[in-house]
Amino acid sequence: MRNVDLSLVPLERLERLAARPAGVRPEDQIWEALRELCTTRMGRADLGEAVRLRWARLAATAVTRKYAHAPDDDARKHVDVVRLRAASIKALGPEPGDPDRDPELLFRYLTEKCAMTYDEVAAETPRWRELPTAEILRLRRVKNMLTAALGVEQHLPSGSPVRAAAEKWLALLPDLP
Repeated sequence: MRNVDLSLVPLERLERLAARPAGVRPEDQIWEALRELCTTRMGRADLGEAVRLRWARLAATAVTRKYAHAPDDDARKHVDVVRLRAASIKALGPEPGDPDRDPELLFRYLTEKCAMTYDEVAAETPRWRELPTAEILRLRRVKNMLTAALGVEQHLPSGSPVRAAAEKWLALLPDLP
């Protein structure tokens, strides 16, 4: 599928491509292009909900395939996963128990993949300009994940511990690099 305009390929064919165990190699950049297309299509209000859900599932598969050979601590992967899950929740609504649309699971994933505790991030944020470049980049990735998740906390029950924790993390956004 090299040099093919993915926007012209029917959804069913793209789903078959993504389901193949030995599909296209991630370095061919098809997975990023597919993720982008799927994310756009899942947000289209003119498509039926069932079709939009299929686009969302295909986007999740594309992200998984894109990072299939990446180490689990690849921060780019975690930013992409949070962006996609947050976009799915915002476009299609929350669905408890669905790993791609459960707001509680999203915030649990986000805080786990920050690779820093809240207290560590809060302590480094005021002095981020003094930190080495690698530490600044780490804080920037935290900000990227939090920015993507902004607004999803509204789908968590008021007064729940997860919502309180999410709001606490999100309050750091203005001060992160």
